[in-house]
Amino acid sequence: MSKKTNVLFNPIAAVLSALCVTTIALTIRHLLKENKQYDKCLFFQHPDMIFLLDINGVFLSGNPAVEKNAGYKPSEYIGKHFTQLIVPDQIEKAKKYLNEH
Repeated sequence: MSKKTNVLFNPIAAVLSALCVTTIALTIRHLLKENKQYDKCLFFQHPDMIFLLDINGVFLSGNPAVEKNAGYKPSEYIGKHFTQLIVPDQIEKAKKYLNEH
């Protein structure tokens, strides 16, 4: 007949495990925050125009270079479909490009 061994709770191991999990969670949170700040910096400080569009091609936002380079204030393009700001003879070319990328 085999003997069963009792597994003892080791409080030191439990505390170290919790500390390790907490440290990993804090590190991940810090890296995500840094990445978000980096993306935000790139978006707002980039000299070229950057637009964010939804899946349907509607403008969600744009960086400050849009107003500086094209003269459009956010209120003039946010919520509009991208085809409303493209010269008519370039609409099909722009649609094709967006569908490929």
